[in-house]
Amino acid sequence: MYKANLGFAQLNEYLSLLLGIRLLETVIKDGKTIYKTTLKGLKYLQSYMEIGGLLKKEEEGSFKY
Repeated sequence: MYKANLGFAQLNEYLSLLLGIRLLETVIKDGKTIYKTTLKGLKYLQSYMEIGGLLKKEEEGSFKY
């Protein structure tokens, strides 16, 4: 929460969204709730990074009008 510079309410909204679309899952370990990235979440992150790479290449001048 603090490292992401989010308030408690904002964090709960994001967690609810990510859990609802199954990008995260909860795991109970030693009585604590841990949020773990699902396989779907990892695939999403990989796709996001690939798209970011495509956009970066265009910004570097490989795309001309």
